[in-house]
Amino acid sequence: MAAKTTKTATKSENKQAVFRFLQRTGSATKQELFGGLDLSLPTIRQSLDYLEAEGLVRKAEVIKNTGGRNAVSYQVNGDGRYAAGLYFSKNHLTAVCVDLDGEVVSRKRIRIEMDLHEDACLRKLGELTEEVIREAGIDKEKLVGVGIAVPSLVSENGEYIIFGMTNDFSGITRTVLSRYLSYPTRMFHDSDAAGFAEIWKEQDSRKAFFINLNSSIGGAFIQDSRIYAGENSRAAEIGHMILYPGGKTCYCGKKGCFDTACNAGVLEALTDGSLQEFFDRLAQRDGEAEKLWEEYLDNLALAVHNIRMLFDCSIILGGYIGSYMEPYLHRLRKRADDLSIFGDHAEEYLFLSKYQKESTAAGAAIRVLDEMIQKI
Repeated sequence: MAAKTTKTATKSENKQAVFRFLQRTGSATKQELFGGLDLSLPTIRQSLDYLEAEGLVRKAEVIKNTGGRNAVSYQVNGDGRYAAGLYFSKNHLTAVCVDLDGEVVSRKRIRIEMDLHEDACLRKLGELTEEVIREAGIDKEKLVGVGIAVPSLVSENGEYIIFGMTNDFSGITRTVLSRYLSYPTRMFHDSDAAGFAEIWKEQDSRKAFFINLNSSIGGAFIQDSRIYAGENSRAAEIGHMILYPGGKTCYCGKKGCFDTACNAGVLEALTDGSLQEFFDRLAQRDGEAEKLWEEYLDNLALAVHNIRMLFDCSIILGGYIGSYMEPYLHRLRKRADDLSIFGDHAEEYLFLSKYQKESTAAGAAIRVLDEMIQKI
């Protein structure tokens, strides 16, 4: 893409720079913005005036100065805009509403067998979206749109699913998924959406690899504050990294994929499809749950080790299973340490997602909000 050179484009970039500085720092005065950005004070003043008029930022506090004029600090106006996010797996549907600060203000998750060829499932996408919007109590005029995260590869233009083997929905289009959604929509790969949520407020983010532990396994490689997609938009498809040649058959048709060892169904098989019940039993020191969990941690540690050897970067665990991982993270880190040949300490590179609940749906909503910011 050619560099922006027009006066209008430059003004847009300036507004974005001011917004993202406030997003990253929490709040700042004009003087702090001047010190942190390569912009003049008049440009900063104009950008703040525009952002405040649009409801995207607001005055945070007056900082008293005994030696002169009081300074005013500014911050992102969380209530200024919202987006909804949807994520569905084989047996669950999640909807969230996220504010401009990236905070989840309402969420719903239901158990449903998702068949995208059935009109009733498409209707449920619209119904659950309306529920979270209503529960959040927001002005619909502030809703930017709805992000839809799918457990599949998505075309480069975001218009159709190109590899939907998990639920047999290859070829399903964004238009079909939006049939009962009365807002602008965007469609994203689930792991890319969840990974993006990790870096949204950190434009100088370190390199990191995000592992999405859901009903299927996915990943996202974060580099220079961007999701690296690869030459064919298939980067970080670690669910199909083969851990055990000749092992269990994966839904892709191959044997021994990482997905077969660590998808949520491995644990849910013990509790008739309930991940919550599995972790309840695990907390109660149930023998069967403990045995299965130890095996699961062994497999996950092997994948973590392989990723660390490839990329030598931080690794972030998210998804449904990631949200239950905190009490057991030390056990996983110990396993990763035992596999390391360089004496690495996993406590320095292995972390949990910022979004302990519904990270994928939240990431889809955040992608919609970010695209709005890119257009100011």
